[in-house]
Amino acid sequence: MAFWYFVRHFGSNRLLLQLITHINRLLVLILTSAWPIFATAQSFDVMLGARTLGTLSYIDDGNNGTLHLTLDNTPIGVFDGTFVGTSREVRSDQGIPIRQYLGESASSRKTRWISFLHHQGQVWDTVVSPLSERTDLSDPSLVSELVVDPVLAIKEIISANGCPETIHIYDGRRVVTLAPAGMSNEESLLTCDIDYTVTDGPRHLSPLYISQISGVLRYEISNGRQTLTQMEFQSGPFKLRIKNSS
Repeated sequence: MAFWYFVRHFGSNRLLLQLITHINRLLVLILTSAWPIFATAQSFDVMLGARTLGTLSYIDDGNNGTLHLTLDNTPIGVFDGTFVGTSREVRSDQGIPIRQYLGESASSRKTRWISFLHHQGQVWDTVVSPLSERTDLSDPSLVSELVVDPVLAIKEIISANGCPETIHIYDGRRVVTLAPAGMSNEESLLTCDIDYTVTDGPRHLSPLYISQISGVLRYEISNGRQTLTQMEFQSGPFKLRIKNSS
């Protein structure tokens, strides 16, 4: 009855269809405009001393996260390149909710693509391309720790309540452990010391072969909310700062 009243009121089905079309367009506009409200985005400047090397960004919409690193101003361009990592929820053949990690890095020296599935800390399947980039740890059966992927690791750091607990990170080629090493809390600033250690698999940045890095996470606390403002990592004379620019 209400439908036919509506038709009579607007005079014809043609007018009704036009109205419905306008309503649909309005709904699409509202939903697509509102979508960023439900996503969490963080942007950081990557710095070596006073030099900005590039940017790091992280976007999380709840079930899916994306990490994007661009280095375009490294000394003589030796480490310039990009990295994009995503972590998303998928369903296994048995209908179990699991996570799929996809990572792609590209530079003037090489391009690498990695994909793996993991569930409750256990790695199910790892694919690395090209095959020459595989390591012993690209065999999931050799990953002994309960791990998260790099995107989930960043999420744990950004969303931490207090200092993060120990995190074991698997990137398809190695396992890295972030372990707490101390903390201080002064008024509105929380400082968390961490140790970054390659615990299994190849070291970082051939030919430097870095395996251990000292780190500091700095959080600002305001109105009961904890915000990551800066990450610092140091190995030997090199000190990298990743500063929140959001």
